[in-house]
Amino acid sequence: MASDKHKAYAGEAFPLEFLNNKPVVNLAFLFYEQDDETEIDFSDQIDCTFKIWEDDEDGNLLLSISEGNGITSSGNLKVINTSAGQMNLGTGKYYYEFSYYVTGGYEIPLMFTEAKFI
Repeated sequence: MASDKHKAYAGEAFPLEFLNNKPVVNLAFLFYEQDDETEIDFSDQIDCTFKIWEDDEDGNLLLSISEGNGITSSGNLKVINTSAGQMNLGTGKYYYEFSYYVTGGYEIPLMFTEAKFI
């Protein structure tokens, strides 16, 4: 049986900083392969999520937005928009994960680590 060789994207730790109680307006991310700067192919994507938790171990989920509900995509570009109320989490350190999903429900992390609210 033949199979196509393809690259799997490996998510990276990328700290983010937000202003507490301020909306996120058109926060854009472009995704490329690290080794050759080829645009990531999201053609198999069925959903995309951005989530924030209280901490990085067993914390409460505080924010969850998805494709069409705060996230828009075009090619390898993903843009996040939120309301001020969604970003009213209090100052401090949190944990976030930005992922996309492919057929079968498989989650592929794009970015993750600390999200700081100031």
